[in-house]
Amino acid sequence: MAKIHDPDKVEYLVLQGGGGKGVAYLGAIQALEEKGILPIKQKSDGDAPKLKGVAGTSAGAITALLIALGFTADEIDKKFLSKPELFMSFFDGPDNGSYRTVSSFNIPGRSDRSVHINLNETVEAFIKKSGDMDAQNPIVRTLAISLLGFLQSSAQYTSLLKQPAHEVLFMLLKGSDTSHRTDAFKGKLIGAGFKNLGFEFLFYQIIQAILPNSEPEDRNDIVQKLTEDPYGYIFNLLFDRGLFPGYSVRAFFGQIIGERFKNFFNKDIDGSTISFETFYEVTKCNLLFTGVNVSKNQPQYFSKDHTPDFPVAEAAAISMNIPIVFKPVYVEAENLEGFWVDGGTVFNLPLHAFDYIEKKELLNSYGKTYYDYLNPGTLALSLVPYLPGEESAEKSWTDELPILDFTKGIVDVLWEPNERQIQQEVEREQIIQIPYGELSTLNFAPNEELKKDPIERAYEQVIGYFR
Repeated sequence: MAKIHDPDKVEYLVLQGGGGKGVAYLGAIQALEEKGILPIKQKSDGDAPKLKGVAGTSAGAITALLIALGFTADEIDKKFLSKPELFMSFFDGPDNGSYRTVSSFNIPGRSDRSVHINLNETVEAFIKKSGDMDAQNPIVRTLAISLLGFLQSSAQYTSLLKQPAHEVLFMLLKGSDTSHRTDAFKGKLIGAGFKNLGFEFLFYQIIQAILPNSEPEDRNDIVQKLTEDPYGYIFNLLFDRGLFPGYSVRAFFGQIIGERFKNFFNKDIDGSTISFETFYEVTKCNLLFTGVNVSKNQPQYFSKDHTPDFPVAEAAAISMNIPIVFKPVYVEAENLEGFWVDGGTVFNLPLHAFDYIEKKELLNSYGKTYYDYLNPGTLALSLVPYLPGEESAEKSWTDELPILDFTKGIVDVLWEPNERQIQQEVEREQIIQIPYGELSTLNFAPNEELKKDPIERAYEQVIGYFR
Protein backbone atom coordinates (compact mmCIF):
# COMPACT_ATOMS: atom_id res chain seq x y z
CA MET A 1 0.00 0.00 0.00
CA ALA A 2 1.58 3.23 -1.18
CA LYS A 3 0.65 6.53 -2.70
CA ILE A 4 -0.02 6.40 -6.45
CA HIS A 5 2.28 9.07 -7.91
CA ASP A 6 1.69 8.24 -11.58
CA PRO A 7 -1.92 8.73 -12.84
CA ASP A 8 -1.29 5.97 -15.38
CA LYS A 9 -1.04 3.51 -12.49
CA VAL A 10 -4.64 4.12 -11.39
CA GLU A 11 -6.67 1.08 -12.49
CA TYR A 12 -9.64 1.16 -10.11
CA LEU A 13 -11.62 4.06 -8.72
CA VAL A 14 -13.68 3.87 -5.50
CA LEU A 15 -16.20 6.52 -4.44
CA GLN A 16 -17.67 6.92 -0.99
CA GLY A 17 -21.37 7.43 -0.34
CA GLY A 18 -22.90 10.56 1.11
CA GLY A 19 -26.16 11.38 -0.65
CA GLY A 20 -26.24 14.99 -1.84
CA LYS A 21 -22.69 15.53 -0.60
CA GLY A 22 -21.56 13.59 -3.67
CA VAL A 23 -22.18 16.67 -5.82
CA ALA A 24 -18.59 17.59 -4.91
CA TYR A 25 -17.37 14.67 -7.03
CA LEU A 26 -17.83 16.82 -10.12
CA GLY A 27 -14.61 18.70 -9.29
CA ALA A 28 -12.75 15.45 -8.71
CA ILE A 29 -13.90 14.11 -12.09
CA GLN A 30 -12.71 17.30 -13.78
CA ALA A 31 -9.27 16.81 -12.24
CA LEU A 32 -9.16 13.10 -13.13
CA GLU A 33 -9.92 14.06 -16.73
CA GLU A 34 -7.09 16.56 -16.68
CA LYS A 35 -4.77 13.78 -15.47
CA GLY A 36 -5.91 11.44 -18.24
CA ILE A 37 -7.58 8.89 -15.93
CA LEU A 38 -11.07 9.80 -17.15
CA PRO A 39 -13.29 9.70 -19.10
CA ILE A 40 -13.63 6.00 -19.80
CA LYS A 41 -13.73 5.45 -23.54
CA GLN A 42 -13.57 2.42 -25.74
CA LYS A 43 -10.29 2.21 -27.64
CA SER A 44 -10.51 1.86 -31.40
CA ASP A 45 -8.84 -1.54 -31.29
CA GLY A 46 -11.49 -2.89 -28.95
CA ASP A 47 -9.17 -3.31 -25.96
CA ALA A 48 -10.39 -2.57 -22.45
CA PRO A 49 -10.09 1.06 -21.26
CA LYS A 50 -7.19 2.04 -19.00
CA LEU A 51 -9.45 2.38 -15.96
CA LYS A 52 -10.58 -1.20 -15.37
CA GLY A 53 -13.24 -0.72 -12.72
CA VAL A 54 -15.30 1.73 -10.70
CA ALA A 55 -17.02 1.07 -7.35
CA GLY A 56 -19.37 3.26 -5.38
CA THR A 57 -21.92 3.50 -2.61
CA SER A 58 -25.00 5.73 -2.53
CA ALA A 59 -24.01 8.99 -4.26
CA GLY A 60 -20.77 7.23 -5.15
CA ALA A 61 -22.84 4.55 -6.91
CA ILE A 62 -24.61 7.15 -9.06
CA THR A 63 -21.27 8.74 -9.92
CA ALA A 64 -19.62 5.36 -10.56
CA LEU A 65 -22.40 4.41 -12.97
CA LEU A 66 -22.06 7.66 -14.93
CA ILE A 67 -18.27 7.24 -15.09
CA ALA A 68 -18.59 3.62 -16.27
CA LEU A 69 -21.00 4.74 -18.98
CA GLY A 70 -18.40 7.19 -20.30
CA PHE A 71 -20.01 10.46 -19.19
CA THR A 72 -17.65 13.43 -18.92
CA ALA A 73 -17.71 16.01 -16.14
CA ASP A 74 -19.30 18.51 -18.50
CA GLU A 75 -22.04 16.04 -19.46
CA ILE A 76 -22.73 15.18 -15.82
CA ASP A 77 -23.07 18.86 -14.96
CA LYS A 78 -25.35 19.73 -17.87
CA LYS A 79 -27.47 16.57 -18.00
CA PHE A 80 -27.89 15.97 -14.27
CA LEU A 81 -26.58 18.51 -11.76
CA SER A 82 -28.16 21.42 -13.64
CA LYS A 83 -31.56 19.72 -13.57
CA PRO A 84 -32.67 19.50 -9.93
CA GLU A 85 -36.12 18.31 -11.00
CA LEU A 86 -34.57 14.94 -11.90
CA PHE A 87 -33.59 14.29 -8.31
CA MET A 88 -36.69 15.85 -6.79
CA SER A 89 -38.70 13.23 -8.69
CA PHE A 90 -37.10 10.57 -6.47
CA PHE A 91 -39.62 11.52 -3.79
CA ASP A 92 -42.60 9.63 -5.21
CA GLY A 93 -45.50 7.59 -3.87
CA PRO A 94 -46.97 6.87 -1.45
CA ASP A 95 -48.14 3.56 -3.06
CA ASN A 96 -49.23 2.08 0.27
CA GLY A 97 -48.42 -1.60 0.67
CA SER A 98 -46.27 -1.67 -2.48
CA TYR A 99 -42.57 -2.49 -2.73
CA ARG A 100 -39.99 -2.66 -5.46
CA THR A 101 -39.03 -6.29 -5.93
CA VAL A 102 -36.50 -8.32 -7.89
CA SER A 103 -37.71 -11.84 -8.71
CA SER A 104 -35.77 -15.07 -8.39
CA PHE A 105 -35.21 -14.71 -12.16
CA ASN A 106 -33.62 -11.26 -11.62
CA ILE A 107 -36.58 -9.43 -13.14
CA PRO A 108 -37.57 -6.07 -11.57
CA GLY A 109 -41.17 -5.94 -10.39
CA ARG A 110 -43.43 -4.76 -7.61
CA SER A 111 -45.42 -6.26 -4.78
CA ASP A 112 -48.95 -4.90 -4.48
CA ARG A 113 -49.20 -5.58 -0.79
CA SER A 114 -46.83 -5.19 2.09
CA VAL A 115 -44.42 -8.10 2.27
CA HIS A 116 -44.77 -10.28 5.36
CA ILE A 117 -48.05 -8.70 6.56
CA ASN A 118 -50.60 -11.20 7.90
CA LEU A 119 -53.89 -10.20 6.27
CA ASN A 120 -55.89 -12.23 8.82
CA GLU A 121 -54.30 -10.72 11.91
CA THR A 122 -56.73 -8.73 14.08
CA VAL A 123 -55.97 -5.44 15.77
CA GLU A 124 -56.02 -7.17 19.14
CA ALA A 125 -53.51 -9.83 18.02
CA PHE A 126 -51.32 -7.20 16.38
CA ILE A 127 -51.23 -5.10 19.54
CA LYS A 128 -50.36 -8.08 21.74
CA LYS A 129 -47.57 -9.12 19.37
CA SER A 130 -46.26 -5.57 18.98
CA GLY A 131 -46.33 -4.98 22.72
CA ASP A 132 -43.83 -7.81 23.12
CA MET A 133 -41.45 -6.42 20.48
CA ASP A 134 -37.95 -5.51 21.60
CA ALA A 135 -36.21 -2.18 21.16
CA GLN A 136 -35.50 -2.92 17.49
CA ASN A 137 -39.02 -1.76 16.67
CA PRO A 138 -39.77 1.02 19.20
CA ILE A 139 -42.03 3.01 16.88
CA VAL A 140 -44.44 0.15 16.22
CA ARG A 141 -44.34 -0.92 19.86
CA THR A 142 -45.15 2.58 21.11
CA LEU A 143 -47.92 2.96 18.55
CA ALA A 144 -49.42 -0.40 19.52
CA ILE A 145 -49.43 0.32 23.25
CA SER A 146 -50.91 3.78 22.72
CA LEU A 147 -53.53 2.43 20.33
CA LEU A 148 -54.57 -0.29 22.77
CA GLY A 149 -55.12 2.23 25.52
CA PHE A 150 -57.12 4.46 23.20
CA LEU A 151 -59.38 1.69 21.92
CA GLN A 152 -60.00 0.24 25.36
CA SER A 153 -60.86 3.64 26.81
CA SER A 154 -64.19 3.82 25.02
CA ALA A 155 -66.80 1.17 24.29
CA GLN A 156 -67.41 3.01 21.01
CA TYR A 157 -64.15 1.67 19.59
CA THR A 158 -63.70 -1.74 21.24
CA SER A 159 -65.30 -3.49 18.26
CA LEU A 160 -62.31 -2.44 16.17
CA LEU A 161 -60.14 -4.86 18.14
CA LYS A 162 -61.61 -7.78 16.17
CA GLN A 163 -61.12 -6.16 12.76
CA PRO A 164 -58.17 -6.89 10.40
CA ALA A 165 -55.19 -4.93 11.75
CA HIS A 166 -53.82 -3.67 8.44
CA GLU A 167 -57.22 -2.27 7.45
CA VAL A 168 -57.92 -0.50 10.73
CA LEU A 169 -54.47 1.02 11.00
CA PHE A 170 -54.64 2.22 7.42
CA MET A 171 -58.10 3.65 8.12
CA LEU A 172 -56.89 5.50 11.20
CA LEU A 173 -54.23 7.22 9.15
CA LYS A 174 -56.48 7.89 6.16
CA GLY A 175 -59.71 8.70 7.97
CA SER A 176 -61.65 9.62 4.84
CA ASP A 177 -61.02 6.25 3.15
CA THR A 178 -64.36 4.41 2.78
CA SER A 179 -63.14 1.48 0.68
CA HIS A 180 -62.35 -0.85 3.56
CA ARG A 181 -64.68 -3.33 5.24
CA THR A 182 -64.26 -1.69 8.63
CA ASP A 183 -66.64 0.97 9.90
CA ALA A 184 -65.95 4.03 7.74
CA PHE A 185 -67.67 6.40 10.18
CA LYS A 186 -65.34 5.40 13.00
CA GLY A 187 -62.41 5.78 10.66
CA LYS A 188 -63.48 9.30 9.75
CA LEU A 189 -63.99 10.20 13.37
CA ILE A 190 -60.57 8.98 14.48
CA GLY A 191 -58.91 10.26 11.32
CA ALA A 192 -60.24 13.74 12.02
CA GLY A 193 -58.39 13.63 15.32
CA PHE A 194 -55.15 12.80 13.54
CA LYS A 195 -55.58 15.80 11.27
CA ASN A 196 -55.44 18.11 14.27
CA LEU A 197 -51.83 17.03 14.85
CA GLY A 198 -50.72 19.38 12.07
CA PHE A 199 -48.82 16.99 9.84
CA GLU A 200 -48.06 19.76 7.38
CA PHE A 201 -46.07 21.61 10.05
CA LEU A 202 -44.38 18.41 11.22
CA PHE A 203 -43.33 17.43 7.69
CA TYR A 204 -41.83 20.85 7.08
CA GLN A 205 -39.86 20.68 10.33
CA ILE A 206 -38.55 17.22 9.41
CA ILE A 207 -37.41 18.32 5.94
CA GLN A 208 -35.86 21.49 7.33
CA ALA A 209 -33.91 19.41 9.85
CA ILE A 210 -32.48 16.97 7.30
CA LEU A 211 -32.05 19.60 4.54
CA PRO A 212 -30.79 22.58 6.54
CA ASN A 213 -28.97 24.15 3.59
CA SER A 214 -31.64 23.64 0.95
CA GLU A 215 -33.60 26.45 -0.60
CA PRO A 216 -37.08 27.06 0.88
CA GLU A 217 -38.66 26.22 -2.47
CA ASP A 218 -36.85 22.86 -2.51
CA ARG A 219 -38.06 22.02 0.99
CA ASN A 220 -41.55 23.11 0.04
CA ASP A 221 -41.51 20.75 -2.97
CA ILE A 222 -40.82 17.73 -0.74
CA VAL A 223 -43.27 18.87 1.95
CA GLN A 224 -45.90 19.45 -0.70
CA LYS A 225 -45.42 15.88 -1.88
CA LEU A 226 -45.75 14.51 1.64
CA THR A 227 -48.81 16.60 2.44
CA GLU A 228 -50.59 15.44 -0.70
CA ASP A 229 -51.28 12.27 1.28
CA PRO A 230 -49.84 12.68 4.80
CA TYR A 231 -51.63 9.64 6.21
CA GLY A 232 -50.46 7.51 3.33
CA TYR A 233 -46.83 8.49 3.94
CA ILE A 234 -47.14 7.91 7.68
CA PHE A 235 -48.58 4.48 6.92
CA ASN A 236 -45.53 3.85 4.70
CA LEU A 237 -43.19 4.92 7.47
CA LEU A 238 -44.78 2.65 10.08
CA PHE A 239 -45.67 -0.42 8.03
CA ASP A 240 -43.83 -0.26 4.69
CA ARG A 241 -40.49 0.53 6.32
CA GLY A 242 -39.92 3.84 4.52
CA LEU A 243 -41.57 7.04 3.26
CA PHE A 244 -41.04 6.94 -0.51
CA PRO A 245 -41.43 3.76 -2.62
CA GLY A 246 -38.56 4.64 -4.97
CA TYR A 247 -40.13 3.61 -8.28
CA SER A 248 -38.87 6.89 -9.75
CA VAL A 249 -35.32 6.02 -8.68
CA ARG A 250 -35.61 2.69 -10.50
CA ALA A 251 -36.93 4.42 -13.63
CA PHE A 252 -34.15 7.04 -13.45
CA PHE A 253 -31.36 4.48 -13.56
CA GLY A 254 -33.06 2.31 -16.15
CA GLN A 255 -33.52 5.27 -18.47
CA ILE A 256 -29.92 6.48 -18.10
CA ILE A 257 -28.48 3.04 -18.87
CA GLY A 258 -30.85 2.34 -21.77
CA GLU A 259 -30.29 5.69 -23.47
CA ARG A 260 -26.52 5.55 -23.03
CA PHE A 261 -26.28 2.01 -24.37
CA LYS A 262 -28.24 3.07 -27.44
CA ASN A 263 -26.56 6.42 -28.13
CA PHE A 264 -23.00 5.72 -26.99
CA PHE A 265 -22.54 1.97 -27.48
CA ASN A 266 -25.08 1.38 -30.27
CA LYS A 267 -26.88 -1.28 -28.22
CA ASP A 268 -30.67 -1.13 -28.10
CA ILE A 269 -31.39 -2.92 -24.79
CA ASP A 270 -33.91 -2.29 -22.01
CA GLY A 271 -31.84 -0.38 -19.46
CA SER A 272 -33.83 -1.67 -16.49
CA THR A 273 -32.89 -5.31 -17.16
CA ILE A 274 -29.22 -5.07 -18.22
CA SER A 275 -27.20 -7.39 -16.00
CA PHE A 276 -23.71 -6.77 -14.63
CA GLU A 277 -22.33 -9.40 -16.99
CA THR A 278 -23.88 -7.72 -20.04
CA PHE A 279 -22.81 -4.30 -18.79
CA TYR A 280 -19.19 -5.47 -18.61
CA GLU A 281 -19.31 -7.13 -22.03
CA VAL A 282 -20.39 -3.83 -23.58
CA THR A 283 -18.45 -1.24 -21.56
CA LYS A 284 -15.39 -3.33 -20.57
CA CYS A 285 -15.63 -1.63 -17.17
CA ASN A 286 -15.99 -3.66 -13.96
CA LEU A 287 -18.78 -1.74 -12.20
CA LEU A 288 -19.36 -2.55 -8.53
CA PHE A 289 -21.98 -1.37 -6.02
CA THR A 290 -22.63 -2.13 -2.37
CA GLY A 291 -25.84 -3.06 -0.58
CA VAL A 292 -27.02 -4.42 2.76
CA ASN A 293 -29.59 -7.18 3.30
CA VAL A 294 -31.18 -6.05 6.56
CA SER A 295 -33.26 -9.23 6.77
CA LYS A 296 -30.08 -11.32 7.08
CA ASN A 297 -27.69 -8.64 8.35
CA GLN A 298 -25.64 -9.37 5.24
CA PRO A 299 -23.44 -6.89 3.31
CA GLN A 300 -23.01 -7.57 -0.39
CA TYR A 301 -21.02 -6.48 -3.42
CA PHE A 302 -22.92 -6.33 -6.71
CA SER A 303 -20.70 -6.84 -9.76
CA LYS A 304 -20.03 -9.08 -12.76
CA ASP A 305 -18.12 -11.46 -10.48
CA HIS A 306 -20.40 -11.37 -7.43
CA THR A 307 -23.87 -11.09 -8.99
CA PRO A 308 -23.44 -11.46 -12.78
CA ASP A 309 -27.17 -11.81 -13.56
CA PHE A 310 -28.49 -9.08 -11.26
CA PRO A 311 -29.85 -5.91 -12.97
CA VAL A 312 -27.41 -2.99 -12.75
CA ALA A 313 -30.18 -0.39 -12.43
CA GLU A 314 -31.70 -2.22 -9.46
CA ALA A 315 -28.35 -2.58 -7.70
CA ALA A 316 -27.66 1.13 -8.22
CA ALA A 317 -31.04 1.95 -6.69
CA ILE A 318 -30.35 -0.36 -3.74
CA SER A 319 -26.96 1.24 -3.12
CA MET A 320 -28.60 4.66 -2.62
CA ASN A 321 -31.72 3.36 -0.88
CA ILE A 322 -31.42 5.48 2.28
CA PRO A 323 -33.24 3.71 5.15
CA ILE A 324 -36.47 5.34 6.37
CA VAL A 325 -36.42 7.84 3.48
CA PHE A 326 -37.05 5.08 0.91
CA LYS A 327 -38.79 1.73 1.25
CA PRO A 328 -36.36 -1.20 1.09
CA VAL A 329 -36.17 -3.31 -2.06
CA TYR A 330 -37.32 -6.91 -1.65
CA VAL A 331 -35.17 -9.47 -3.51
CA GLU A 332 -36.54 -12.98 -3.98
CA ALA A 333 -33.43 -14.84 -5.21
CA GLU A 334 -32.56 -17.59 -2.73
CA ASN A 335 -29.04 -16.44 -1.91
CA LEU A 336 -30.09 -12.77 -1.76
CA GLU A 337 -33.62 -13.05 -0.34
CA GLY A 338 -34.65 -10.22 1.95
CA PHE A 339 -35.05 -6.46 2.27
CA TRP A 340 -32.17 -4.38 0.87
CA VAL A 341 -31.03 -0.85 1.76
CA ASP A 342 -28.20 1.60 1.11
CA GLY A 343 -24.75 0.02 1.18
CA GLY A 344 -23.51 3.11 3.01
CA THR A 345 -24.78 1.71 6.29
CA VAL A 346 -21.85 -0.78 6.19
CA PHE A 347 -19.63 -0.09 3.16
CA ASN A 348 -19.72 3.68 2.82
CA LEU A 349 -16.16 3.59 1.49
CA PRO A 350 -15.67 0.21 -0.26
CA LEU A 351 -11.91 0.64 -0.25
CA HIS A 352 -11.17 -3.07 -0.66
CA ALA A 353 -13.77 -3.74 -3.35
CA PHE A 354 -11.20 -4.71 -5.99
CA ASP A 355 -8.76 -6.65 -3.82
CA TYR A 356 -10.19 -9.90 -5.17
CA ILE A 357 -8.87 -9.14 -8.66
CA GLU A 358 -5.36 -10.17 -7.63
CA LYS A 359 -6.33 -12.39 -4.68
CA LYS A 360 -9.27 -14.59 -5.72
CA GLU A 361 -9.79 -15.84 -2.16
CA LEU A 362 -11.02 -12.36 -1.25
CA LEU A 363 -14.00 -12.48 -3.66
CA ASN A 364 -16.59 -12.83 -0.90
CA SER A 365 -14.58 -11.68 2.12
CA TYR A 366 -16.09 -8.15 2.16
CA GLY A 367 -13.03 -6.86 3.97
CA LYS A 368 -13.73 -8.77 7.16
CA THR A 369 -10.25 -10.10 7.81
CA TYR A 370 -7.82 -9.28 5.01
CA TYR A 371 -6.72 -5.74 5.76
CA ASP A 372 -3.07 -6.49 5.13
CA TYR A 373 -3.66 -6.10 1.42
CA LEU A 374 -5.03 -3.29 -0.76
CA ASN A 375 -5.02 -3.44 -4.54
CA PRO A 376 -2.12 -1.14 -5.50
CA GLY A 377 -4.10 0.24 -8.44
CA THR A 378 -7.06 1.40 -6.32
CA LEU A 379 -7.62 5.12 -5.78
CA ALA A 380 -10.44 6.10 -3.40
CA LEU A 381 -12.34 9.39 -3.04
CA SER A 382 -13.64 9.98 0.48
CA LEU A 383 -16.14 12.68 1.43
CA VAL A 384 -15.22 14.55 4.61
CA PRO A 385 -16.79 17.60 6.30
CA TYR A 386 -13.45 19.37 6.53
CA LEU A 387 -9.76 18.66 5.92
CA PRO A 388 -7.22 17.85 8.65
CA GLY A 389 -6.12 21.04 10.37
CA GLU A 390 -9.30 22.90 9.52
CA GLU A 391 -11.61 23.97 12.30
CA SER A 392 -14.71 21.80 12.66
CA ALA A 393 -18.10 23.21 13.48
CA GLU A 394 -19.61 22.15 16.78
CA LYS A 395 -22.91 20.32 16.58
CA SER A 396 -25.65 22.76 17.55
CA TRP A 397 -28.81 21.50 19.17
CA THR A 398 -32.05 23.43 19.22
CA ASP A 399 -34.87 23.43 21.72
CA GLU A 400 -37.48 22.85 19.03
CA LEU A 401 -38.46 19.23 18.27
CA PRO A 402 -35.19 17.65 19.54
CA ILE A 403 -36.05 14.35 17.82
CA LEU A 404 -35.53 16.09 14.48
CA ASP A 405 -32.01 17.24 15.35
CA PHE A 406 -31.30 13.76 16.69
CA THR A 407 -32.61 12.11 13.51
CA LYS A 408 -30.46 14.35 11.34
CA GLY A 409 -27.43 13.45 13.46
CA ILE A 410 -28.10 9.74 12.95
CA VAL A 411 -28.36 10.25 9.18
CA ASP A 412 -25.05 12.11 9.13
CA VAL A 413 -23.30 9.47 11.24
CA LEU A 414 -24.43 6.65 8.94
CA TRP A 415 -23.00 8.33 5.84
CA GLU A 416 -19.80 9.79 7.24
CA PRO A 417 -16.47 8.25 6.12
CA ASN A 418 -16.80 5.18 8.40
CA GLU A 419 -13.32 5.40 9.90
CA ARG A 420 -13.64 1.81 11.10
CA GLN A 421 -13.24 0.73 7.48
CA ILE A 422 -9.71 2.17 7.45
CA GLN A 423 -7.76 -0.43 9.39
CA GLN A 424 -4.21 0.74 8.69
CA GLU A 425 -2.78 4.22 8.37
CA VAL A 426 -0.99 3.25 5.15
CA GLU A 427 -4.36 2.77 3.50
CA ARG A 428 -4.82 6.51 3.61
CA GLU A 429 -2.04 6.79 1.04
CA GLN A 430 -4.54 5.67 -1.60
CA ILE A 431 -7.40 7.89 -0.40
CA ILE A 432 -8.08 11.46 -1.53
CA GLN A 433 -10.23 13.42 0.91
CA ILE A 434 -12.95 15.57 -0.64
CA PRO A 435 -14.39 18.27 1.70
CA TYR A 436 -18.10 18.65 1.01
CA GLY A 437 -18.59 21.95 2.85
CA GLU A 438 -22.23 22.91 3.35
CA LEU A 439 -23.65 20.13 1.17
CA SER A 440 -26.09 17.81 2.96
CA THR A 441 -27.03 14.15 2.70
CA LEU A 442 -30.60 14.46 1.42
CA ASN A 443 -30.25 17.61 -0.67
CA PHE A 444 -29.62 16.06 -4.09
CA ALA A 445 -30.13 19.39 -5.86
CA PRO A 446 -28.10 22.14 -4.09
CA ASN A 447 -28.02 25.62 -5.54
CA GLU A 448 -24.99 27.03 -7.35
CA GLU A 449 -23.70 28.91 -4.31
CA LEU A 450 -23.68 25.78 -2.13
CA LYS A 451 -21.93 23.52 -4.61
CA LYS A 452 -19.37 25.97 -6.05
CA ASP A 453 -16.79 25.77 -3.23
CA PRO A 454 -16.92 21.95 -2.68
CA ILE A 455 -16.51 21.32 -6.42
CA GLU A 456 -13.52 23.67 -6.63
CA ARG A 457 -11.88 22.16 -3.55
CA ALA A 458 -12.43 18.62 -4.85
CA TYR A 459 -10.59 19.59 -8.04
CA GLU A 460 -7.71 21.03 -6.01
CA GLN A 461 -7.47 17.95 -3.80
CA VAL A 462 -7.12 15.55 -6.73
CA ILE A 463 -4.62 17.74 -8.56
CA GLY A 464 -2.64 18.14 -5.36
CA TYR A 465 -2.53 14.36 -4.75
CA PHE A 466 -0.51 13.78 -7.93
CA ARG A 467 2.00 16.61 -7.38
